[in-house]
Amino acid sequence: MIGAFVLWVLRLVMDPGGTVRGFRGWVLSTPASPRPRPAAVTATRVIAPGKPKAIAPGPGEGTKTSRFLALVTEKYGPLDRFPLDRVSLVSSEVAPEAGLDVAAARGALGKAVRAAQNGGDHLCPASRPC
Repeated sequence: MIGAFVLWVLRLVMDPGGTVRGFRGWVLSTPASPRPRPAAVTATRVIAPGKPKAIAPGPGEGTKTSRFLALVTEKYGPLDRFPLDRVSLVSSEVAPEAGLDVAAARGALGKAVRAAQNGGDHLCPASRPC
């Protein structure tokens, strides 16, 4: 215990700002914290829960989501012609094949279909909700 304290003091001397920020984040992440915990903490900023992202990245190569969308396209054709009312049914059917959670698959497929039908934009225009 004394060794851990000595190492912490050494870190405090060498990097006071980072140590204080890390200690504050640790204290605020405890269940007894007086403030609500942030959704995710990065090295440079806190991402608040519920804040929309400015740019929604597409699925990466080799991810479960990309495999799922590829399977849907293979079985049902291009997404720009896919009927939105079948998103839930198809997601329930194809998601297990890709190893993806059904709810995540439903969200990804709905977003991909809307983007394809809107000309491939990944950003939603202000005049229409996504």
